[in-house]
Amino acid sequence: MLPKVLPQVELAVKLFSAIKLLETISITYDDHQLTYTKEIEQKKEVHRRWLELYNIVEDLAKEGIVVKDLETGLIDWYGRHDGRNIWICYKLGEENVAFWHEFNAGFAARQSIELLKKQ
Repeated sequence: MLPKVLPQVELAVKLFSAIKLLETISITYDDHQLTYTKEIEQKKEVHRRWLELYNIVEDLAKEGIVVKDLETGLIDWYGRHDGRNIWICYKLGEENVAFWHEFNAGFAARQSIELLKKQ
């Protein structure tokens, strides 16, 4: 599943970063009307990026992927082991899917998938 969704996760992280940057830009011109027009254009651009990001996250959700952190590209998806629900966990930049954690736990409680094989 990872090769299928990885491009979307990478794009989502880039979009989120771009949105954060766009939201920090403030340009003032001598002409008040021009300043106002540019602010509207900037807000429209930010809005378009948020919509694009929302659509990506929604598409990922349809694949069963839960985006946990847009800054780091942290995603989880449902798994089952020994009759219990678990999260399979991946963070952008990791070589492969190598971690999991309990449903009621978070990133700090990640454990190696190798441990599942030993249970």
